[in-house]
Amino acid sequence: MVATAQGIAAGRVNSGAKGMIIGVLNKKGGVGKTTIAINLGAVIAKARNRVLLVDADPQGSALTWSAAREADPIFPVVGMAKPGISG
Repeated sequence: MVATAQGIAAGRVNSGAKGMIIGVLNKKGGVGKTTIAINLGAVIAKARNRVLLVDADPQGSALTWSAAREADPIFPVVGMAKPGISG
């Protein structure tokens, strides 16, 4: 199933499938990937679907956003391990 913006907004994301993975990708920085991912996750979660946002960006902006929220987030955000001094 391909999720359209209209279908997501209308709450028609859950097609009975076991799950869906949506990637927001672009190699250029500063194009709004994190903003789109967070807002897309929020719309899908408000349509009563389970959401897990995986922040694979080295900046970790989605994870920072989730931690800075005053209210409990409506979906979990997890970060990918970042290379440290030891590689």
